Amino acid sequence: KEIEKEIEYEKKEGIKISNVKNLDKLTMSVLLALSVCYQARLLDRKSYREEICKLFKAPLKEIGSEQFDTHLQRVQRLFVRNMHQKQKENIALNRALTENCFMMIVCLEMRMSLFMVAKPGSSKSLAKSLVVSNMVGKIAPTESIFHHLKRVELLSYQCSPLSTPESIKEIFDLAKGNKNSEMDKECIVAVCLDEVGLAEDSKLMPLKVLHSLLEDPLDNDENSKITPCIGLSNWALDPAKMNRAIYMSRGNPDREELKNTARGICQDSLQMLPLVNGLANAFYKIKQPQKRDDYYGLRDFYFLLKMLKSVSDQLTNEKSPSIVERVVRRNFGGSDVTDENVQIFIDELGWKTSDTTGPPPVLDMVEECLAFQATQFTA
Repeated sequence: KEIEKEIEYEKKEGIKISNVKNLDKLTMSVLLALSVCYQARLLDRKSYREEICKLFKAPLKEIGSEQFDTHLQRVQRLFVRNMHQKQKENIALNRALTENCFMMIVCLEMRMSLFMVAKPGSSKSLAKSLVVSNMVGKIAPTESIFHHLKRVELLSYQCSPLSTPESIKEIFDLAKGNKNSEMDKECIVAVCLDEVGLAEDSKLMPLKVLHSLLEDPLDNDENSKITPCIGLSNWALDPAKMNRAIYMSRGNPDREELKNTARGICQDSLQMLPLVNGLANAFYKIKQPQKRDDYYGLRDFYFLLKMLKSVSDQLTNEKSPSIVERVVRRNFGGSDVTDENVQIFIDELGWKTSDTTGPPPVLDMVEECLAFQATQFTA
């Protein structure tokens, strides 16, 4: 029923994939299971879909690679669209965020552990916040899909090179204690290990304790079942740990995903929409051949868009090039290629260097940073 509603939404919004009909339950179940257990860990997902779709034969419905991806996107978007509207304001519902939310919801509902590995700015922490605030069980609105899912309590632990095996085991013991004292049987108490990759730098090897904590117990006692764990990391961990959980990996976004994200951030700014494609193309060019890996990352691009959006009422034909240059220097400066970065943005937006008023004084930009009211842009 929920998927049928999603198809109606696609038709209403004019989404191209609305002509793809729903699948039968068996085929959809197999598709989703394959996507969670196998496809999510791969970077080259298209090749996997092409190979696995060759095996979709009776009693499964035959589908192609694009159909596989279409049905998966539809289900992922379904969960995010059911979240509270206020929580989604000013958030770009891009592919990374919808997939992150979907994977967390499925793994928590099934009491499975998940290791999510992606570059900074890939919406890992945002997805965690959205999922926890919406998986509230019967408290959720009856028309929401979350009303039919379990309630989740998530205990967070910030990993670091100073983490110890005792401190990690302690948070799992605390979660198990909460689960045993919880009256609501439909409640799941889980642990979130934030920046779990940092703990690998500890000489005490604290993540070794996960080997036993993530293993299924031999008995079937309800109280002895493993405590599900969500591990967030910017880089891959030792396979001995990741193989004990569902593993999800995301690479760098392509041009189209960057454009879709930019449109989502700037959707309520008419002055910004004509600049979206050029800004995304410029960042894509800057991101690829960096001398220092990830010196400029996704968050720099997001803050660039948000800063431009905050002054969008000043974007006129005459002023736009100079405003964009100033914002680019604020977010893509600090290196010996700052001038090159500015030129890339100017070129991609179809302007000339002579259209700008030139680089602003450095001290002016420093004072501007210190005086800027929206503190999230001062970093």
